[in-house]
Amino acid sequence: MERRKNVRTDFVMHGWVDFGDDVVDCTVLDLSLRGCMLRLSTIPDQGINPDVVVHLKLAEEITIESTASIVATHGSECRLEFRVMDVDSLAHLRRLMELNTADEEEITKELHELPAKHDTHHNTKSE
Repeated sequence: MERRKNVRTDFVMHGWVDFGDDVVDCTVLDLSLRGCMLRLSTIPDQGINPDVVVHLKLAEEITIESTASIVATHGSECRLEFRVMDVDSLAHLRRLMELNTADEEEITKELHELPAKHDTHHNTKSE
């Protein structure tokens, strides 16, 4: 059995995926700093577009949002790879992973290994 490169946690939460022409509700089945496995409530009429925006609802006022690519599908389940995520979403995701895994140090290590594009949508004005 192949060992996954990233720490994953089974964490059930709800959200939605914006496919451009369709917005579909989803349930998260597992989560990592690099992506997630989702179960879609329906398959979009035009099929599955490989580039999407995913919104994962943590609490009433807290949502993790990321542009993502669909890297695999199986029936109503799809695996997403996060591409671009704002700083607040990345901070929420990191904390969620730290609280739900046994190894905070591994999460910190993975965070430092993420491509720079994961956190490029933040204010970079010089002071």
